[in-house]
Amino acid sequence: MKTFVFLALYGAAFEVGYGNATERLLKLQTPLKPSVCYQPKDAGPCFGHFPRYYYNTTTNTCEQFIFGGCKGNANHFLTLERCESKCGSGCCPNFAALLDPVCELPKQDGPCYAYLRRYYYNTTTDTCEKFIYGGCQGNANNFETLKECETRCGGNYTVEDQSWKKHIMKPIALQDVIRANPVLSRDAVEVYPGCDEPKYHGPCAGYIPRYYFNNVSKSCEQFIFGGCQANGNNFESVDECMNRCWVAPPEVCTYPADAGPCKAYMPRFFYNTLTKTCEQFVYGGCGGNGNNFLTYNACQKKCKTVFKVIPRA
Repeated sequence: MKTFVFLALYGAAFEVGYGNATERLLKLQTPLKPSVCYQPKDAGPCFGHFPRYYYNTTTNTCEQFIFGGCKGNANHFLTLERCESKCGSGCCPNFAALLDPVCELPKQDGPCYAYLRRYYYNTTTDTCEKFIYGGCQGNANNFETLKECETRCGGNYTVEDQSWKKHIMKPIALQDVIRANPVLSRDAVEVYPGCDEPKYHGPCAGYIPRYYFNNVSKSCEQFIFGGCQANGNNFESVDECMNRCWVAPPEVCTYPADAGPCKAYMPRFFYNTLTKTCEQFVYGGCGGNGNNFLTYNACQKKCKTVFKVIPRA
């Protein structure tokens, strides 16, 4: 009798222990998908017709949907293959979807004052983005090259990969605010496919002032909208137009004026992000940086992004 009771208790304890161990093992084997995969399908408010793919958490598969052309969310992929590589196909545990813990660390520039261009993985935008590293401390989410960051952490699209521009609403991630010249209007600007569409009055006869982005003049201009069947290049205010369609000047234009260590006297021009104009400075003849132009016109052509509102004639 004692033997029977002992065996029964031992068996129950073994079953509980084994069950807990199995549960822990299953939890460890359960793939952790990126947070974008759990966002709901979102076609956005615009009326375009762009076939895209999203990860359906109910069926655990990537499925096609129609994207309207603006806004939406990051659960939004150009191809089925890209969706499955990010979120899994649903048939098997997607161990490739496990995110390296290093990639989840926050961006840290460190307390020092060096100026080292690095890349880090941004879990919010699911991209590898540039930042300025101060040269000491920080953390391991710090890569010398874009390729090194993408190899370790992955990502949908990057600053350098702008092939999506006419297809999806993924925002362009600009460089972080640079410590040495911090006056930039915003850290990131969203560019939508509607910005490439022509001005369209629509078939209705209303008289509604709106704004569109003119790709020839690279400016936001006013036009009269008829009131129905708008396309994506149709904004209620010039600010909305600029916020969605503005493209940042090249990165060199954000660098501070740098005379360099030499003592020559060479008049040059640099783009001042504070005044948003090209201004003269004296270059010493060596060192410095790329925000250095021989002429005012060369500086303006490279860096000046002009926004103007042209009233309807």
